[in-house]
Amino acid sequence: MRIPYYPVSRSTRTLLPHQKKVLRYMMSTNTPAVFIDMRLGKTILSIEYAVRKGLKNVLVLAPKSALNSWERELAVEGIKCCKVVNRSEKTLAAIGISPWVVSNPQKLLTYKALLQRKWDLIIIDESSRIKNARSKYFKTLMRYMHTVPHKILLSGTPTPESVLEAVPQLLFLHGEVLGCKTYWEFLGKYTMRIGYDRLLFKSAREKLMKLLHDKCYFLSQETAGVAQPRVNTLVYVPKTKKQVELFKQLRDKFEMDLNGKHYETVYILPIITWAARLAGGLMDGACVSSYKYKALKRIIDRTPGQIVVWFRFNEELHYVEQRLLKLRIPCAAYYGDVTVEQRKLIEQDFRAGKYKVLLLQVKTGLYALDLSSADTAVYYSNSWSLEERIQSEKRISHPKKKSTLNYVDIVMKGWPDTTVYKALKKKNISAKIVWEGRNDRA
Repeated sequence: MRIPYYPVSRSTRTLLPHQKKVLRYMMSTNTPAVFIDMRLGKTILSIEYAVRKGLKNVLVLAPKSALNSWERELAVEGIKCCKVVNRSEKTLAAIGISPWVVSNPQKLLTYKALLQRKWDLIIIDESSRIKNARSKYFKTLMRYMHTVPHKILLSGTPTPESVLEAVPQLLFLHGEVLGCKTYWEFLGKYTMRIGYDRLLFKSAREKLMKLLHDKCYFLSQETAGVAQPRVNTLVYVPKTKKQVELFKQLRDKFEMDLNGKHYETVYILPIITWAARLAGGLMDGACVSSYKYKALKRIIDRTPGQIVVWFRFNEELHYVEQRLLKLRIPCAAYYGDVTVEQRKLIEQDFRAGKYKVLLLQVKTGLYALDLSSADTAVYYSNSWSLEERIQSEKRISHPKKKSTLNYVDIVMKGWPDTTVYKALKKKNISAKIVWEGRNDRA
């Protein structure tokens, strides 16, 4: 399909070769699924799609951390938008008349004005967030937004854990998947229950993979020719005697005593979480090890440029922040309690070089942040989520950068840190299978 010229009233934006290919695919359908790697221009292409198709009533549902990015890109094109952050009479009025409305999913569940308006296009940024058919987010979309004539799914990690995660996304996009109109119908027809897991039949898996590659656009940075060289480094730290003692209590008795406080449970998930917190050296104000901090400090001292440090737990983040500030090392903390406007300023100041180190809680800083002024990302602690790992890694990359990206994992030897690290590696191998055989349309 020939891409229309830019309207005279708009400023010209030069698209990269790979972006032109993606846009041709998008213009050929009313329901594009753009599963392309981070930093390849999903936001820009979605704006291009809406403008070139003449769509005036557009709703963007994006993670909270991505709202500033959408607002910034729309401003470049001279498009005014209503960014739904706080409830007010002005915001509610703007929702009804603004050509573009940018909101996070939580607001969709509470603001009736978003559900009542008739939209021409709905854009789901980071569509893997609707992978759970049981979630209120997915159910709300299926109930109120299924009749929207144009829909776009955007994600660099559409199926981080299992190809089954694509089913709810495709159901929202097309209304059916392999003849099934609901997720539960799909499970009953194409899967087998084994314990708490669902096993997808081999024949169904092949059909689902073919459907994904026929209906969706997959593109990696490597295929687009903009991938940067990378170096992965694993830094092991030992356990302290106190950690060894506490881990033994947790594994043998499902309980432990620390600083006069007794912890006890009959469930395995709290045990794993407590162990992960102890591996970071902290538990409810008690410091059982400073080895990880010392390893991080050595990395900071040896790195000439800026550094991004990722944390699973806020307690670790604040501990490191306090110690770095005492040493007068310029740093900033980015976590859940930081407001949207404060996040915007922190991101701008970091790109401007005001901070040597940026400390981020992984769930908060997962999407849309441009931290490409740094070449080094350090993982103080990892979660079990492959999506969180992949998304966070891309925050320091950029198609125009030529420098080498350095990823450093600080891992405590043994359980649970080493277990989590190895599990992420295995998941990554499995997730790449979904990208095999993808159609890169000309």
